[in-house]
Amino acid sequence: YPYKMTYQNYSYKTTNPFGVVYLKNSDFTTGTVRITVPGVYVLQEDINFEPNPNNDCFATPTQMASGHYPCGAAGSYHLGFFAAITVETSDVIIDLNGHTIKQSPRHNLEQRFYANIELASSPFIPTQGPFDFSDTSNYKPGSRVLVMNGTLGTSSHHGIHGNAADQIVLYKLNIVD
Repeated sequence: YPYKMTYQNYSYKTTNPFGVVYLKNSDFTTGTVRITVPGVYVLQEDINFEPNPNNDCFATPTQMASGHYPCGAAGSYHLGFFAAITVETSDVIIDLNGHTIKQSPRHNLEQRFYANIELASSPFIPTQGPFDFSDTSNYKPGSRVLVMNGTLGTSSHHGIHGNAADQIVLYKLNIVD
């Protein structure tokens, strides 16, 4: 693993490849943490996922227009935030660092198809599911991923989910509720 000794806070698409990225509750308040850059992602505290509570836990029009959370044709977030974390690249380590990721009671009621960690950019492969969530140009499964050292708690559907994910290692995890 080409690990680099750079330490940073999470920022969508602007983290340094193969560095250490710290994840805090504040990174999840406006939606899914989308991992699109290889690296080591380390939780600094327990995560109680309840994104955009003032917008019924959906992406805002500004977030949709920016492309951060695509909706509409081939938009993965059309039906809401389907994961706390998505892994959309290769060579990722997610170290829960003894902490828990769980869905809040409110989000659990509002989002019935949800995984704490989704090992792809969409919960469905292209042309599958109740809506066209992705196409072959934007579907990105995770590969060479290690998830370790913590708890995946309350989820309305999955602790971890992935279609077409490759070379996945789950180590020292407690997956409950």
